[in-house]
Amino acid sequence: MKKTKGILVNIKNQIKKELEKVIVPKHIVFNINTISNYKIDDWENWQNLFTVFDKLLNELNLNNQACIRTFQSFEFENKWLGFGRVKWNLENNRKWTKKYKASDYSDKKLQFQNTEIWSPDWNLFYKKDELPKFFASIYSEDINNGITIVLNKNLFLDNENRILYLIKEISRIISDAELVKFERYWKPSSGFVNNIEDTSYKQIIDNKTLCLVRLK
Repeated sequence: MKKTKGILVNIKNQIKKELEKVIVPKHIVFNINTISNYKIDDWENWQNLFTVFDKLLNELNLNNQACIRTFQSFEFENKWLGFGRVKWNLENNRKWTKKYKASDYSDKKLQFQNTEIWSPDWNLFYKKDELPKFFASIYSEDINNGITIVLNKNLFLDNENRILYLIKEISRIISDAELVKFERYWKPSSGFVNNIEDTSYKQIIDNKTLCLVRLK
């Protein structure tokens, strides 16, 4: 009986994956942004945010599948810095926030663009068109510093109260942050030229077709 049930679950999941290639599911998007001088990519600040993110991923049962991808470079060097395979854990979160800020690189100016958290990782998305269940981008854009968090809408609705609590906790940690929520398809729509993973804070704020809900 258990074996039959497991087979049916696998069939159901496979059908769902195939449908997502044709019918693009909606996602809930949260943006937490501040214009204060908040260095979101410094471990002194990120360590508190990491704790809440870890709780959020555990709540969604996505912790073991999560991976980190970070985009950092040195000024005047036209290449991204290497970090290797970065699975989600405490050590690797220290790594992406501290590695190239060590004294060995004190003669260079580090430039941080953004760090992404994918679960499952981006390879399934880019190679097999499988959308992640969780995506987050930690960014620094001009005077704006913040985080965009994206969840499959059905996954969000399954545990809405707890997820909202943790996301508001993230917002409270970031100095003078504004938290907004909206819905979007992952692929380009509603005036966006980019997929969600390429969408900037400015595109979110400037898009007049979005129904932004400001949360406290």
